[in-house]
Amino acid sequence: MTQAAPWKVLVTDGLAPEAVAIFKEDARFELELRQKTDAAQLLDLVPRFDAIIVRSATRITADVMARATKLKAIARAGVGVDNIDVEAATKAGVVVMNTPEGNTISACEHTFALLLATSRHVARADRSVRKGEWKRSENVGSELRGKTLAVVGLGKIGREVARRARAFDMTVVGFDPVVTDEMAREMRVELVSLDEVWKRADYITVHVPLNDKTKHLISTRQLASMKPTARIVNCARGGIVDEKALAEAIRAKKIAGAALDVFEDEPPKQSALFELDEVTLTPHLGASTVEAQESVGIESARLVIDFLTTGAIKNAVNAPALDAPALARIEPFRNLASKIGSLQAQLLDGKLKRFSMTYAGPVFGDERSRSRQILTLAALEGFFRHYLSSPVNYVSVPHFAREHGIALEEATSSETEGFVNLITAGSARHGGHPPRAEPDQHRERLHGPRQDGRHGDRLLQRRRRRARADPARAPGLARDPLGAAGRALRVVRADA
Repeated sequence: MTQAAPWKVLVTDGLAPEAVAIFKEDARFELELRQKTDAAQLLDLVPRFDAIIVRSATRITADVMARATKLKAIARAGVGVDNIDVEAATKAGVVVMNTPEGNTISACEHTFALLLATSRHVARADRSVRKGEWKRSENVGSELRGKTLAVVGLGKIGREVARRARAFDMTVVGFDPVVTDEMAREMRVELVSLDEVWKRADYITVHVPLNDKTKHLISTRQLASMKPTARIVNCARGGIVDEKALAEAIRAKKIAGAALDVFEDEPPKQSALFELDEVTLTPHLGASTVEAQESVGIESARLVIDFLTTGAIKNAVNAPALDAPALARIEPFRNLASKIGSLQAQLLDGKLKRFSMTYAGPVFGDERSRSRQILTLAALEGFFRHYLSSPVNYVSVPHFAREHGIALEEATSSETEGFVNLITAGSARHGGHPPRAEPDQHRERLHGPRQDGRHGDRLLQRRRRRARADPARAPGLARDPLGAAGRALRVVRADA
């Protein structure tokens, strides 16, 4: 990306000094650093900034996005993005990135701190001693050795938890719908169903995002299936565990206890859990180590800088990842793809039903699926610019395609038709016929740049000149005999 004025970046929840220094040492950026930003302040601030770095305290809502007219990127210094309206950001063409690796070890270690604390009644014993009491018999705990730990969610943090659990001589079972049997064997974790998790586990720890499927994943029914000696740990997201149901289950001795680092409302003002000695509570400390804060801060800064200056995308939750060298390699093709999409929009008569892109040549090999995805999005970007007044880019176009009921198809081919690299685009309108059947199917082919770097920037101008000189050679761009002004009816093939 190019910009004359410095890029303006807002930090709403503080940032590690090492990350702040990165921005201060780069003259291309102006940084506004805030330790805390409330909703009203954010609404006033956001129109001025190109990027925002947030932690869990700041909520990026649809109202915020509506005012973020300059915003291009949001970086979450941490893993979860449930405090960001990703759909609103996507619709606005704003890339949302997170830092999934920076706090992995800190969150994992805090999980074990809570596992041990709830097993050995550490918090309750601490309070007792401070009162001058010496109640050893009332604080008899349980060993982790020989117990079954269920890890719900075997992502980066869940895998680290499972690995350390083996060092405690625990049996590890797990649930994750995207983990294969082979991956589980490598982790030495037995994959089981959720129903088996509730029944078998002595300890249950959750490491999943909060969404519609995981909201109150552990509630009354699940708690009723557990052992009376079971304990639950949540260092992931508040709301995964139904706190009211959890309190009722502990009071009724249906489970032995729990340890929570996250809550449905943060900070929690009132909770039935406050009254229970069997529950250990911490104030969202999973990523609160010096090492983790430095790591996620530096990573967030790098994500923002790389995206704004080169267009590189890493750890995005709403766009395909692509590094700067890959972007540079496909940049000429991205321009061509955008032109293809623009041509499709101008040629289509009716409502688009299906949009397809086929790639042939070494630039688009199987190992470069992300490059193809970027080019397909670039073509859609060129298409939608003719129809939408709202901002359109490769972040927002998948949303608009879904919103308009457009099916996207992407394929590779070994047939380059004599060119080194070849892009073929196709479209079909509603009520049309199968591909290649009738004139309501439009297909354009553009080959890639020559060795000297030239490509079809003057595609239409050249074809129109040829059409005027010899209409039979380029019927798609010949003048319409029924109209004085004329229009391009169809492009069959174009080359530089």
